[in-house]
Amino acid sequence: MMQSEDNAALNRRHWMVLTGSVLGGALSGCGGGGDVGMASVPPGTGGTGQVAAVFVRGLISGFGSVIVNGIRFDDAAAAVQVDGAMATPAALRLGMVIDVHGERGSNPTLGTASNIAAWSIAQGTVSSVLAAGEIIVAGMTVTVDANTVLDGLSSPASLAAGHRVTVWGLQADASANRWKATRLALSTVPGAVLVSTGQVQTRDGHRYINGYRLDGDVVGALVAGQLVRVEGRLSPNGATLEVE
Repeated sequence: MMQSEDNAALNRRHWMVLTGSVLGGALSGCGGGGDVGMASVPPGTGGTGQVAAVFVRGLISGFGSVIVNGIRFDDAAAAVQVDGAMATPAALRLGMVIDVHGERGSNPTLGTASNIAAWSIAQGTVSSVLAAGEIIVAGMTVTVDANTVLDGLSSPASLAAGHRVTVWGLQADASANRWKATRLALSTVPGAVLVSTGQVQTRDGHRYINGYRLDGDVVGALVAGQLVRVEGRLSPNGATLEVE
């Protein structure tokens, strides 16, 4: 049974469509892997080596700047966003999955970040706890294990139905029905916002994600199979996300 939330419009700023090439590959698997893309540019006038523009997607594995996919990025001058809101590097946490745009020089383990964006994959109330460390939240099946960074919980076994959580993670199967939590934070502040990530399904002229029906003009451009992240509030019956 889905948890009911107060009815309200979904904020267009938090509507993010993610193509299969973005989440299907880069955020797949249960390890700390991700994507690294590079494009060479001329060396700076004061530099001695080749500089490359770099894009990295992966989970944060350490700090002292920010470490992603084995690369330590200087984030002192980076523009940072967390779930679409402007933030500072101090808001970043272990286990968050982030996108980093920046530069990398001759040392492949060092870089300078210009932009960092962190997006949670799920926010909501745990509706049920399954066997083998799995929970259902925001209509998604999420695995929580010893590798998951926990905030506010002592262990995965302490998770219970009714807990309100925020989850960062990696896609665990091609259908985007299952996810691996890399970080899970327990929220002690009641809230009605729900975030759900998955593939769009269509039937009877409507769009759905993880069992929720999406209504409103904005969803008309969505097609079956798109991987999307939606943030909003559910209708009183807990079945429909109203989108303006």
